[in-house]
Amino acid sequence: MENQVKQQPMRMLENKVAIITGASRGIGKATALRMSEEGAKIVVSARSFDKLTKICEKINTQGGSAIAVSCDLSNEAEIDSVIQTAIQTYRRIDILANIGQGDTEGQTLDNLSVKEATYAYQTGPISSMLFMQKCFPYMRKQHGGSIINVSSRYVDIGGEGFAAFGMAKSAIEALTHMAAVEWGKYGIRTNCIRPIAMQDELPKLHSQAINASMKNKIPLGYLAMPYKDIAPLIIYLASDYACYLNGAVISADGGLSRCSSTK
Repeated sequence: MENQVKQQPMRMLENKVAIITGASRGIGKATALRMSEEGAKIVVSARSFDKLTKICEKINTQGGSAIAVSCDLSNEAEIDSVIQTAIQTYRRIDILANIGQGDTEGQTLDNLSVKEATYAYQTGPISSMLFMQKCFPYMRKQHGGSIINVSSRYVDIGGEGFAAFGMAKSAIEALTHMAAVEWGKYGIRTNCIRPIAMQDELPKLHSQAINASMKNKIPLGYLAMPYKDIAPLIIYLASDYACYLNGAVISADGGLSRCSSTK
């Protein structure tokens, strides 16, 4: 009997090109690493170019392909630069993961200024819209693409100090729905997730304290880790396995949103 060569299973994102915003830390960083493991070519963007460079070095030394582009989400010219770098390097765009959002927490509604609210919108739904619009011609030409936006549970429940953040995330969900309706005919799917996850740069003791405080609130008993718990969902939505999901908003919170109280 002839020796049979065992074929390696096809990776979920083999040869796809993904742009990931907010990729210098947290969910964005984890998504970049895991998408590369699934065969995608990666364009990472954020303001912290040094951190992006380290992520790309890790991906490239492991046999993947990644490039870094510095991007301030409030600067349209820099958003243009991300898109054009992706096209010049990889010739196509298959996936857009809009994960970045400017820091907006802290102000209660009674003290929220127009400047702070505008910044939340500019670095949230407006930047997401611009990335989507600038990717659209390439996805339309290919007749296919997947856009994943990121919202928050604060859209539903509110939270003191999260007024600007919640407002901006509500707009991102509306943006998701509009794109799903208008762009579905071009084979472009647009979905949104509401994650709750640990920040991977917190000190270990701080992380343990947060997990302990959430243990009795989240039905699954722990706060998500970006690499283990959230990035795989984004990869699924980006893949052909989710070919009939369009316009969905998915809570990735361990069941917290189903609880009668989330305080």
